[in-house]
Amino acid sequence: MKKVFIYILVTIALVACGGGDDGGGSEPVIVTNEFLSVSPTSILLPGVENGQEMTISANCKWSVSSDVSWISVSPSSGEGNGTVTLSVSLNNSGAERTGTIIVKNDKLTLEKKVRVTQGTPTGAIIPTISDNEYPD
Repeated sequence: MKKVFIYILVTIALVACGGGDDGGGSEPVIVTNEFLSVSPTSILLPGVENGQEMTISANCKWSVSSDVSWISVSPSSGEGNGTVTLSVSLNNSGAERTGTIIVKNDKLTLEKKVRVTQGTPTGAIIPTISDNEYPD
């Protein structure tokens, strides 16, 4: 009975410690201390064509993209600390609009988002024609 008990304890110890043959051993865990931050974290712009700088603080490679066509970014990638210029087109939609700038590290493990809100041009008149204004 004593031998069975010892056998069970040894088996449990081997399984718990990974002493069994798993055909390749354990992969080491690599911990990185990458960081990524952006400033500002939100941007409010007037409705006219405009540019705005955004600062990226990082110790890794990064890429920047926009989820809307009216915001372009330059440069679209870099490494370490950098400055990105956002360019927005004239807002002739007649309403405030929003978009998002997305900054990611090259391993896609870190992501920062910057909300961009653009108002309408001050004093802009958006022409509309209704059937009542110009009868046949």
